[in-house]
Amino acid sequence: MTTAVFSPLLCRLTDGTCPIVVTRTFTVTDLCDNTAQAQQTINIDDQTDPTIAAPATANIAGCGTADITGLAYSETAVTITLAQLTTAGGS
Repeated sequence: MTTAVFSPLLCRLTDGTCPIVVTRTFTVTDLCDNTAQAQQTINIDDQTDPTIAAPATANIAGCGTADITGLAYSETAVTITLAQLTTAGGS
């Protein structure tokens, strides 16, 4: 064998979409230009649910929601980063 080449073929719609199937085609060529091919299939699928832990219960001295510190109080859903959750004591 004098050369070996592989070409990946990725079948997915967008990043973060599961499952993902990758097909690699390997081609080898000898000194007489004879070739042979073989394929490898790689299946990628995330079936593990994420985990989360909320910050500990907080007991605050005060008279209303304005006394809440750290993550701001909101009556509607708010998107926060993992860093904000971690800073507040969650994970």
